[in-house]
Amino acid sequence: MSFRDIPLSFRANLLPTGETNFASSKHRNTSAGRLLKSTGRYQVNHLKQIRIMKKSLIGIVVAMAVFFTACSTGYKHLKTSKETGFSVRNYQTFDLQYTFPEGADTLAPHFAESKQLATKIITGDMAERGLVKSERPELMVNLSVQLQEKTQTRTTDFRTDGLPRYMGQRRYSWKSEEIEVGKYQEGTLILDIIDTKNDKLVWRSGVKGILPENTAKAEAGLTAAVNELLGKLQ
Repeated sequence: MSFRDIPLSFRANLLPTGETNFASSKHRNTSAGRLLKSTGRYQVNHLKQIRIMKKSLIGIVVAMAVFFTACSTGYKHLKTSKETGFSVRNYQTFDLQYTFPEGADTLAPHFAESKQLATKIITGDMAERGLVKSERPELMVNLSVQLQEKTQTRTTDFRTDGLPRYMGQRRYSWKSEEIEVGKYQEGTLILDIIDTKNDKLVWRSGVKGILPENTAKAEAGLTAAVNELLGKLQ
């Protein structure tokens, strides 16, 4: 019987020690090579996934930045109400009046400039619709402003506002509190359209938001708000 006729399971026992070690070492090297190749492919795929995730995250961050930039004016739209059948196209003349709280010129920053700007925007919009300003108007456009001073607060935190209070017997307590950090002006802008013949309110809409102290931001915010209100008017 030749060596080839011996079953494979018994051949290893018949080989000299050096040959057995060589065969075992060769098997280990082959397995290690496969493991390294597999690990290499895993690392490459993992790096690709990380790059894809980074690109996705960057896209999300950019989208959020665009979104928050678009909402930077910071005002809230109020519900619009309209009389059935009302349309500006059915009228030819208009006039503009204001309803402001007492002391508004001192409470609101840049009040006079804001009033002039609002007048310019509304008058221009009505002229584009074909309405002429008149002392005996068919429509009265009333712009009213409500101002309210509010207090901005924050909740105290022992990590930044001091250590917990010692109560004795190794017991400590912490009670969070609301502390004032500043004041700000909140304004509500209401646009009313009145049919002077019937003395009836036929359209109303408005916005609410914090009044910025910066002149440029105030003008930009007011322009956007009034234009959006007028954009709802049909």
